[in-house]
Amino acid sequence: MLLSEADAALGRLAGSGRLLPNPHLLVNAYITREAVSSSRIEGTQASVTEVFDAAATGETKRNDIREVRNYVAALQHGVRRLKEDQFPISLRLIKEMHEILLTGVRGQDKTPGEFRTSQMRRHACRCS
Repeated sequence: MLLSEADAALGRLAGSGRLLPNPHLLVNAYITREAVSSSRIEGTQASVTEVFDAAATGETKRNDIREVRNYVAALQHGVRRLKEDQFPISLRLIKEMHEILLTGVRGQDKTPGEFRTSQMRRHACRCS
């Protein structure tokens, strides 16, 4: 019964999406939210509102916001390459996306677009 209800809801959502003049506005909101959440793992502190404000004004005042915007740009680049160029998911594509991710932010000096050749050292946790 729940599966049937979920299927019906997905059908309604798909139908509503066709009525939107630009469905990417809805999709981009979810991508940005995911970028903010995923970036927090790396210690980045930015809100969805700050990222949207930066996108609207074109001004990115904090590195944390730049990192999230790079995350979105890298994901959009990957999707575009897969669709338009019919480019396969490959190590080359991952490297391209990684380079975009690290452009102009923390880690840009750590060979963006390249794989590590040595293992990272673990640091002792200073959690309290």
